[in-house]
Amino acid sequence: MEKVEIAPWASDRDRFDIATELINEAYALHNDQGIRFGAATQSLKVTRRRIETATATWVARMGQIIVGVISYYDHVRYPRAEPKWYAHTSVGHFGQFAVAPWKQRLGIGRSLLSHVEDRAVADRMSELCCDTASTAMELLLFYKRLGFEEVDRHQWQRQDYESIVLSKRLGLREIGSQQSLT
Repeated sequence: MEKVEIAPWASDRDRFDIATELINEAYALHNDQGIRFGAATQSLKVTRRRIETATATWVARMGQIIVGVISYYDHVRYPRAEPKWYAHTSVGHFGQFAVAPWKQRLGIGRSLLSHVEDRAVADRMSELCCDTASTAMELLLFYKRLGFEEVDRHQWQRQDYESIVLSKRLGLREIGSQQSLT
């Protein structure tokens, strides 16, 4: 496998249109399961807003090609719309999490998530959470294997599915994940 590097989003290098295409492609895979994630059709404007309001965003690159992205938030962006669990001051959350379908199951997602966990620990968060559709069994199993547990449920506006809010207790751990996969 070609080397994959994880690096912070660089506005002078990374492009919102490429990130949008990647996110759309990764989430469109779930359409076959009847799950209509908003991310499967989100616009460039939405991607830009989500990345710009993030505390930090990382990309996974193979050479010059972006093959993954994740955004971390240490704050609630939209208090009336987001899950209540996100409002806890000691809870960070992530979104915009996508890996190119042709590069999934190679550890890229785990590596991106490790960077988010490191940042959340550095920000003194006690938990890290996310949400996904209650019918997205593959994603739920992925998160549960990584130590996330269901803590709440949420109904997003304009979504025809209920989301499960998952959280992972971070505790004390050493910061410093591997910067690349080989």
